[in-house]
Amino acid sequence: MKLGQSSSTGLNRCLQKASAICTLFVVSLTACEAAGGRVAEAATQDLEALHQKVVEFLVDQSRSLPGQSSVSVLPIDSRLKLAPCNSVEVFFTGGSRAWGKTTVGVRCNEMPRWSIYVQANVSVFGQYLVAASAMSQGQIISRANLAYQTGDLTTLPPGVYSDPSQVVGRATRIAMSAGAILRQDLSELPLLVRQGQTVRIISVGNGFTISTDGLAQNNATQGQLVQAKVSSGQLVSGITNANGQIEVQAQ
Repeated sequence: MKLGQSSSTGLNRCLQKASAICTLFVVSLTACEAAGGRVAEAATQDLEALHQKVVEFLVDQSRSLPGQSSVSVLPIDSRLKLAPCNSVEVFFTGGSRAWGKTTVGVRCNEMPRWSIYVQANVSVFGQYLVAASAMSQGQIISRANLAYQTGDLTTLPPGVYSDPSQVVGRATRIAMSAGAILRQDLSELPLLVRQGQTVRIISVGNGFTISTDGLAQNNATQGQLVQAKVSSGQLVSGITNANGQIEVQAQ
């Protein structure tokens, strides 16, 4: 009877020790897993820091744009697990720029290398010119025909005018209603010489100037080449000046 009790007591003590050892092992294993998790977390690139680098890059790239710029960058996918990098470069992809909807690249220039692409938008609010009143086709544009509007320049068609000096003196290519946006493709330099018109031809040489009349053989704006036929039947070529005359450089 005493022998059995002694054996039972020893067995219980052994089991208790084994249980304590197992508990210690589980606790140690859990601690190791937690520490390992913290190491893995610390070894992941900070995505918010990359996002901020993209914002700063676009703000810097848009400093020289006309008007007031505003930058917005979509969040980087939080599921991305990138290796930490001490040499991060932000760049534009081919054809992209700080204007409207754009794509910005971010890459690591050290091992292990990685690259990601971030979508962004740069709005630029400024003034642009519109027609202050209706204009007919071929009408010469004056300052009185112009008015300013303010808006996001990145949403407008290309070639929008922002300075009256760019468009005053040009001719409308089509009829325009009041409020129509003035663009380069909707205006042109006026014709100063028309085919079949009698034009003054001025020949300038070393210390002399000769002038005569001729018949224009083609239309021309200021600075364009035009041919004219003189009374002898000879064709001469020259450049149209601001007064609609043909200037020929004497040999």
